[in-house]
Amino acid sequence: MKCISCNYEFGEGTLFCGVCSAPLVNLAVMEGGLLLIEDTNQAILQRVLAPDYRVQGKLADGGMACVYHIVDNRTDESMAFKVLPLDRAGDPETVAQFERESRLLAELFHPHIIPIYDAGEIAKFHYLAMPMMAGDLKKRIEKGLRLRETLRIFHQVLGALAYAHDSGLTHRDIKPANILFDESDNAHLADFGIAWLADEAGAEGHGQGLGTPTYASPEQLLGEKVGPASDIYSLGVVFYEMLTGQRLFTGANPKEVVLAHLHQEPTPPSHHNTNLPPSLETLVLRMLTKNFEDRFLDAHALQEHIQATPELYALFEDFSKPAKEQRSDEDVPPPRRPPMVKAKRRGKLRGLIDMALGRALTA
Repeated sequence: MKCISCNYEFGEGTLFCGVCSAPLVNLAVMEGGLLLIEDTNQAILQRVLAPDYRVQGKLADGGMACVYHIVDNRTDESMAFKVLPLDRAGDPETVAQFERESRLLAELFHPHIIPIYDAGEIAKFHYLAMPMMAGDLKKRIEKGLRLRETLRIFHQVLGALAYAHDSGLTHRDIKPANILFDESDNAHLADFGIAWLADEAGAEGHGQGLGTPTYASPEQLLGEKVGPASDIYSLGVVFYEMLTGQRLFTGANPKEVVLAHLHQEPTPPSHHNTNLPPSLETLVLRMLTKNFEDRFLDAHALQEHIQATPELYALFEDFSKPAKEQRSDEDVPPPRRPPMVKAKRRGKLRGLIDMALGRALTA
């Protein structure tokens, strides 16, 4: 067995390094001196979390982090466990970005933003523990959405985005895969990994190299400064897909998609959906204007526009709330487990994991 951190070797059956407490891996998974991290992350996680938790499998593998489905063996409760793979945990910039997402989410309390149960580091794994979701918007678009369902989802995501914008945050990566659904079919905005905080020291809010090209705004693709209006564009791209079942722009390669965002005008959504109300077509096309100054300033301004436009208000009336989302924690239904708060207390999950690690080290 070999330490993933300091490379000391130990006898078979040893779980953790006696020098730095990092997880050990079987030398059999080493190939040409290189650790096959992709094949061992889940196995190491299982050793770290046992016996209190079991790892059911991988849910998602993003550009920075992986998300695993874990189950509490005592309560049979499922959770989503977002971790930095071990081969990325040694990069200070990646770790700082991951920890920054934890801090941002700990400050956000909204019924349509995914809360976190706990966050921290254990056995070289930087993690976020979150509620288990039932699916994402990407799959729903592929199956097809009815207009009423589209409007409900859009309204919920818009409310979450307005709250984030009012808090000084620009999400910068709004896309169907980052809109998730709980067991009650409510939409939740997820993945604030590259969000930009307006008053954050050292943050410039530039878009170069960030986001997903299919859903990114022109200014983001050009590497220019981005703000809430960039999120409006990305939400407009998602809304277009929901209304039509079609991508806004397609191409043989990412470069063609980028060029289309920069120079090509959108095909009117009514071309794909002849039953689309004209007021919705006007709305989505304004969200998709190339010049950010011609869009809505932020999600709050978009909410106010919907309420002030009779044709739109009639469509959204069943889902309408005051344009100004309440920011008091008391007005927000708490998650099944309390989210992380500013106070430096140890979360329930963190304490249980630390106890499990302690047992393994003294075994």
